Amino acid sequence: MTRRSKAKAELGLTAAMVWLACAGLFSSRAWAQASPPPSDVYRLNYYANAHTRAPDATVHIVNPTAATLCADIYVFDANQNENECCSCPITHNGLLTLSVNRDLTSNPLTPNTVLTNGVIKIVSTVSPSALATTCNAKTITADNLAPELRAWITHYTSVFPGAIGTLGGTEEEFAAADLSDAELTFLTTPCNTSTTAAAPTGVCTCGSGSPGSPTGG
Repeated sequence: MTRRSKAKAELGLTAAMVWLACAGLFSSRAWAQASPPPSDVYRLNYYANAHTRAPDATVHIVNPTAATLCADIYVFDANQNENECCSCPITHNGLLTLSVNRDLTSNPLTPNTVLTNGVIKIVSTVSPSALATTCNAKTITADNLAPELRAWITHYTSVFPGAIGTLGGTEEEFAAADLSDAELTFLTTPCNTSTTAAAPTGVCTCGSGSPGSPTGG
């Protein structure tokens, strides 16, 4: 092999090694970017017949972990508009009990709106302190998402139930869903946009079983 042929071969080998290194770098970056967000942090269900003659529905949220978590709650009306939000701390092994009529649908952001049917979404996040005074449904980032709250809601399908004892209520667990960055922005952006008012609208309350006060934005 001549010196010129040998030099060309070495140059080709060097170029191939550089290409492989770059390909590995790009693939590692693509792999890092494709890493999924934490799972088991997003749950949802519907509510129906609120503020009618039907019995008041109840939401139960349980924290099965050994740390205090925040239940970030977003309530939508029948037109897919977010009308209430709040963040309720739940201590480890704690139970949070919420009234759909009193806690989740009684203070809509849109004036003169009666929230009768719609969707309730819950995002599970970590609390920075045991008192959970910094739980905030408006300032969630991917860094403080934390599994694994569990929630159930009662449903009464009839506005005119029969006698007590034959109301026909059922209880259903909140369904798990994937939480994308776009959905997280969709939830947090309109949350509690009127907190500067003396009596802010659009803020739900935390019912019983929560050690802190509800906060929206």
